[in-house]
Amino acid sequence: MIERKSERTEGVKMSLRKRVFLNVKINKGRSVGLFLVLSMILLFILVGLILEQTAKEAIQRVKSSANATVTLTANREQAFRNITKPKGTQQQLTLPAVRIAVAKKIAAATAVKSYNVSSMTTVKAVSFSAVTETADASATHVSGRKQNTENLSLLGVTRTTSLIAFSSGGSKITQGRALRASDGRTRNIIIEEQLAKKNKLKVGSKISIKSSSQKNISLKVVGIYQGGAPASSLALGQMNTSNTIYAGVETVNQLKNTNGMADSVTFSLKNAVVAKKFVKMASLQLDSSQYVLAADDSVYRALLTPLNNVRTFAKGLLLVSVSLGTIILTIIVAAIMSKRRAEIGILLSLGEKRMKIAAQVGSELLLIGLVASVMAVSGGTTLGNLISKQLIQQNSANASSLTIGTAQNQQAENNATTEEVSAQTGTQQGILRQNQQLKTLTVHLSWNTYGKLIVLGSLIIVLAVLIGTAHILFLEPYRFMSR
Repeated sequence: MIERKSERTEGVKMSLRKRVFLNVKINKGRSVGLFLVLSMILLFILVGLILEQTAKEAIQRVKSSANATVTLTANREQAFRNITKPKGTQQQLTLPAVRIAVAKKIAAATAVKSYNVSSMTTVKAVSFSAVTETADASATHVSGRKQNTENLSLLGVTRTTSLIAFSSGGSKITQGRALRASDGRTRNIIIEEQLAKKNKLKVGSKISIKSSSQKNISLKVVGIYQGGAPASSLALGQMNTSNTIYAGVETVNQLKNTNGMADSVTFSLKNAVVAKKFVKMASLQLDSSQYVLAADDSVYRALLTPLNNVRTFAKGLLLVSVSLGTIILTIIVAAIMSKRRAEIGILLSLGEKRMKIAAQVGSELLLIGLVASVMAVSGGTTLGNLISKQLIQQNSANASSLTIGTAQNQQAENNATTEEVSAQTGTQQGILRQNQQLKTLTVHLSWNTYGKLIVLGSLIIVLAVLIGTAHILFLEPYRFMSR
């Protein structure tokens, strides 16, 4: 008799796999219902995983492609403090120039992608006319001052491609070429298209200017650019940005008699994240009483907040999906176990172990879940990419609109210079350009994402089975049969 019981028990144990497939096949209605429930749970989990992965990849893209710069200039605040005014005298503010040799040492850091030396002076047009379009006449009358339409800004740079206004898309070359480092000792220049249009200038034309020393200098146009703010949007008393001419830094320094010096040096960084660390490192090589380093990672910061919001939302969606999925599946498992009392009682009477029965229920759910995961992946990938793009674009657009509006208000209130207007315009264009790039972001699921989906799905099923079968499996076999 004992031998027969052993054979009977062994038969039950060996038929576990067969019972799993048989139960799924026979109970088609229940299997379809579980398939739909598991498909929805896995779909929401996959959407959350895709959102998280998309936000992570978007942050990495912004870190590497957003233009983060650090500008080295004279410490104006300290210079104002150092001014002493004895009675009956008037002392002029003197700002220390930046030594280019020191800037080159700082630029040797691995975090620096490129650097640009800037030196600016004011000149007068001789063989041509400056753009004389002014802001609102009534505003000029209120301000009590009139713009000097004879002056032009001659801005000496190492290369125009390293300027924020150009690298961020605020300004662009429309004819000819940009200024290169090799143009430093030449008389090559690039001019704004409005200035070129008014004077019928083109690439190859030569113009004459008069420096502060009243010396006429001939310059050659090698490029024409489009950019800057129109006169109608300029702050009061501000020079029209169309009157900004870019030249080699050595050319400007010769006119100012400041060879080897610069007004400012801008370092373009490879990664926006290291901006603060770079400032701290570079400050050790400078006299803080004379010079100051200012980091500009506004494009990165403007987009980082909304992307982090999307990432936080994704984590919240994952937590809710796993929690609700576990609760819903637990209730379903408990209901199924109540309907399978007779089957469970017979299995227990034949000597089947309780955990084996729980394993059977779990195996049935895992089998259905495996099929449901195929459905979730096929629909979740498209849905996840669509939702993630919409969330990123909406949050980024709101952040960039707020940032651009704030920058424009500050520009008008602070009476920004020509160079600052170009930089602000470049920053605004940089934010818009990054938004356009994020629109093309498409996430391709990695094996890591698939692995997370399988692990979370399996975890939900295991928890649901353990909790949902507890109230049944601890009953004695006779109670199953009696009820």
